[in-house]
Amino acid sequence: VGEAARYLGAGRLHPSQRVDPSVGIELTAKLGEPVVTGAPLAVVHCRDPEVGERAIQMMRDAYGVGDQPVEVPDLVIEESGAGSAGA
Repeated sequence: VGEAARYLGAGRLHPSQRVDPSVGIELTAKLGEPVVTGAPLAVVHCRDPEVGERAIQMMRDAYGVGDQPVEVPDLVIEESGAGSAGA
């Protein structure tokens, strides 16, 4: 998903590359949420239709939809520094 956003111009690999604030990917379904047929999983915002189509394909390749519930991993694996237990 991040690579698709970067491909659109929402990110960069090198400091000399510009970031386009008008492009990006809006995630409408979160990991583990039930989805229904026909409902969008994400919305791709682009300037160039060909670039947008490629980003859509990248998104399709990134997603997997199945019949079984998915265990959603913790977003925070470990805390360190100020505010963590034992600090």
